Order: sequence, then structure tokens, then C-alpha cells
Amino acid sequence: MAGGFNKGKQTDNNPGKNKPDSIKQEMMSPNSRGGGGGNTGSSNDKGKSSNERSLHSGSKSHQHHQQHQQHNSQGGGGGNLQEGKGDVSGLSAASAAALSTRDEKKFTGRCRLFVGNLTPDITEEDFRKLFQPYGEISEVYVNASKGFGFIRLDYRHNAEAAKAALDGMQRKGRTLRVRYASLGSALKVKNLSQHVSNELLHQAFSQFGEVERAVVIVDDRGRPTGEGIVEFARKPGAQAAYKRITEGVFLLSSAPRPVTVEPLDQKDEEDGYPEKFINKTDAYKKDRESEPRFAPPGSFEYEFGLRWKELEELEKQQHEGVKKAMEESRLKLEDEMENAMFEQQAEMIRQDLLRQQEELRRLEEIRQQEQIRRRQELEMRRQDEERRRQEDDRRRTDLLLRSQEIRRRQMGQESMGRDRPGDMMGRQARW
Repeated sequence: MAGGFNKGKQTDNNPGKNKPDSIKQEMMSPNSRGGGGGNTGSSNDKGKSSNERSLHSGSKSHQHHQQHQQHNSQGGGGGNLQEGKGDVSGLSAASAAALSTRDEKKFTGRCRLFVGNLTPDITEEDFRKLFQPYGEISEVYVNASKGFGFIRLDYRHNAEAAKAALDGMQRKGRTLRVRYASLGSALKVKNLSQHVSNELLHQAFSQFGEVERAVVIVDDRGRPTGEGIVEFARKPGAQAAYKRITEGVFLLSSAPRPVTVEPLDQKDEEDGYPEKFINKTDAYKKDRESEPRFAPPGSFEYEFGLRWKELEELEKQQHEGVKKAMEESRLKLEDEMENAMFEQQAEMIRQDLLRQQEELRRLEEIRQQEQIRRRQELEMRRQDEERRRQEDDRRRTDLLLRSQEIRRRQMGQESMGRDRPGDMMGRQARW
């Protein structure tokens, strides 16, 4: 990002003037290089210092900057836009910016700027006016006595535009220095598996606090490197995540390899250390007495240069040895982990089989008990039926005996009735 901005700023030699409109226009271009909304590398930035505006006409410059469409910038078709938005090369800068911010969070830590080399007489209102042309403002802090301040803008591309326009600008005899503020609420995450995505990383760390941004770092081929960055909205969230993950074992997937975290070591790899910001001390003058050169063989510089290179080569070899040993240890631990996972799965299968066998045994016992119960019920039913049959037989026998007894009595009475008239006649004859 710094390369394109520095080319445009070299033509700004007038104190109190704003930067060329072309720089701000390219910051908003959906086709600017590098995907950050401000990575312009167009050679057409040179020679446009004639379009510079004063700082007090910033609002008019901002309106022109939003309406102007960049035609000459190079890049990948909308660096600030979310993936899947399609080709927006035909949109205006304002439309592209609106599309790019549709899903973007406002006032995140990535939109916070540090401004140094301020004059002691600056007020918070003056500081705010510097950034008013570049979007909404939510946080302003000024330490005039120490000459620095912080400000938070609404969106990243607006912060990039403000940084590109104001960094190196002359204000009351001082060159402003604008940098992105350090992210004290950001963590670097290591030991990520190849299947962890941005979304999973965001979800996993949301339990510690509000997450503004979670990104899995990939190489130039888009393959994950095993590391990621998590930016929290507030510092307590990052502190809680750091403490709990450092003390515990935090797993993001089925593999028992925990992730590790460390505070993000933020470095400025964009703007670097320009010559104009170096203090011209005696040590500087002494060190810069000689121009860049190759030391001639056999000279004092050459001999000590070789000794330095030998020391650095030794350090490199030792680092390589440690790296190789650590890689072997990692592979060994991964093999042990895979074997342990296999054994654990086998043990779980064995336990499951034992549980199934126990369940089968229990079901068999229940089945046998049920069979015994049914046999007992059948036997009791048979006995009841036999008892009832015997009682019925007894009753029938009793009835039969009674019937026979009654019949005998009846027959006896009938025979007695027939015998009585004969007896009477016999008695009469005897008489």
C-alpha cells in the first residue's frame, strides 16, 4: 500500500495543503490494487499536485472523491468488496463503497488511526476537522502536550483514504505522521487444522467476547498455513481468551491438538521508515558517511563482514536443526496421537460391543423369565381347568347318584303299592 501513496505524496511540498484528489479518488476505486481499497500503484498519480486542495476545503474534496470513478488504476476488480459480489467495475466509487460496506462492521479496531507530530496548540475540534471529510467519527483522543492523538473512523476504506491523504501532510510547520493504531485486542492463533475456516474460527472465539474479525491465514496458493488472527471488539475479550486458552486445552476439531494463542505482534510493513521521519542526529550523520557499497576483499570491512555472515549462518543452521528436530517431534506426536485415537475408537467399539452383549444377555434373561412366567400361567390355568373339571365330574356323579337314589325310592314305593292289594285279599281268605 505504501508504494503507491509515497509516489503521490512526493509532489506535496506546500504546507497546510491537502493531498491530491487523485490519491483519494483511487482509495475509493473498486478496482484499486491489493484488495484493501487503497493499494493503488498507478503511474498516473505522478504530476497531479496541481489538483491539491486546502485542508479547509476538505468537505468539497470528499464529495468529489466519492463521485469520481477511477479508470487508470490496476488490480482485481473491487479490493474492498466481499467475495461473491460480482464485477462492479461499471459502478461509481460511491456505489462500490456502499456495496462493500453493506456487510462490514462499523467502527472496528482496524479503523482506528494514530496521528503523531501534532502541534501543542491543537484542540480536539481541530483534530476532528482533519478527518471529517473521510467518514463518520466515533472516537477522538488528543494528547496535545505529547503531540499525538487517536481517532476511529466508520469503515476501513475511509481510514485508508484518511491515512493516505494526511500522512506526511504539513500542518503548522510539522509533518503529520498517520499510522494504524496497534490492535491491543487482537490475538494470533496457531496449530489450526487444515479444515478450520474463518467462520469456525469466529464461532469458536465468540464465547470469550464480541469478535470483530477472524481470519485464517493462507499462503499464495490459498492453502491454510495453520495460523489465524482474531480481533476482538474490546480488550477484555482478548484477555479472557488468552488466559483460558493458555491455561486449558482448547480444541477446535475432533483431533486432540489444542490451539495456542499469543498477542498479535503488529508490524508496519506498508509505510516503513521514510527518510523524512529519521532524526538527523550525530549518530545518523556518522552512520551515513558512506554510501551503499560492496566491501573490497581483504579489507577490514570485508573480514568483519565475513565474520558476521558466518555467525548468521551458524545461527541459521542451529535454527534449522531445532526446526528439524521439532518437526520430527511433531510427526512423532502426530503418529502417537493417531494411534491413540485409533485405540480409543477401538476401545469405544469394544465397549459398545460389551454394552450390546450385556443388553442381549439382559434381553435373553427377560425372554427366559417371560417364558417361565407364561409356562407357570399355563400350568396354573391347566390346574384350574383340571380342578373345575373334577368338580364338574363330582357334581355330575352326585347328581347321578341322587337321581339313582330317587329312582330306587320311587320304584320301591311303586312295588309296595302293588303288593298291598294282594296282601289284603290273602288276609281276607285266611279269615
